[in-house]
Amino acid sequence: MEPLRRTRVLIVEDDEPLRELYRQELVSAGFLVTAVADGVDALKRIDAGLIPDVVVLDLMLPQLNGLDVYRELKAHVQTRNVPILVVTGTDTRELDAAEFAFVFRKPVSGATLIRAIDAAVIN
Repeated sequence: MEPLRRTRVLIVEDDEPLRELYRQELVSAGFLVTAVADGVDALKRIDAGLIPDVVVLDLMLPQLNGLDVYRELKAHVQTRNVPILVVTGTDTRELDAAEFAFVFRKPVSGATLIRAIDAAVIN
């Protein structure tokens, strides 16, 4: 059994089976996980007091895309230093990878996400 981690992870992923897979993998690894389907819901949760230690963010989302969510997070003092792991099926060549803790193209294994989250929290 994995050690209990106290790391709060916010997953923002509109693909329900993938979101649930990530959630299950991270919960099994001991993370405290909140998983939402779109950027608007993510920002509502943060406004309501959920300040994650790490965000796992898809870029192609309904209502508010991942880059807009990223900009909102960076614009607020409570979340500007929260590491963001981009996990997307879209082309990432236009992204400035230095702005994110990690940038992954889908598919990404649970083990890879766990290692990346652990590394992002340490740095």
